[in-house]
Amino acid sequence: MMRNISPNKGTFNPLKMDNTSEPDAPKWLPMAMASSWFIGLILLFWLSSKTDISFTDTLKWFAFFALLFTLIPYKWMVKLLPVEYHFMVIINVMALGPIFTSLFLFLNLAFASNPVTVTSHIDYYHSGNEQFNGNDLILELENDALKEQKTFRSFEYGQYINDVVDNKNYTYTIEKGLFGYDVLVDFKFE
Repeated sequence: MMRNISPNKGTFNPLKMDNTSEPDAPKWLPMAMASSWFIGLILLFWLSSKTDISFTDTLKWFAFFALLFTLIPYKWMVKLLPVEYHFMVIINVMALGPIFTSLFLFLNLAFASNPVTVTSHIDYYHSGNEQFNGNDLILELENDALKEQKTFRSFEYGQYINDVVDNKNYTYTIEKGLFGYDVLVDFKFE
């Protein structure tokens, strides 16, 4: 960075190579970005466990919401947040992407309708054998119920093993979400 020394008062004015000064980012912005990242990811994890959405679909929506705001011209965005362009892209990916993807899944859950309650017999159960669900208890239901919706029949092993061993039936309520993704509203073991 070059410095411009004023001959009148001996003051120093910071300049960039193109003779423009850098915009001053608000001091609260990095903390807000980090908070949005963690809050968004925690909500995203919780909401995706209640929603029949694949990991790749979740990533598609995340990318859509993260890149959506990059389509807004930078000269308009810099009026709201005076930061450099590359920092604005980081804000879109780290802060806005998780929050808006979580909001999307929350609206899908909040405005779900047409509840269907089904009771299925538990044929057998097993623990997960993959890395992501290695500690999960996975139910296999009669007539291959919920075969395509593995998230609705996967539970934390330590928390639900006694319920599954003591009960023979699994009663669940599924609703159709606002954006077409099924939502597990309620479940119990009987």
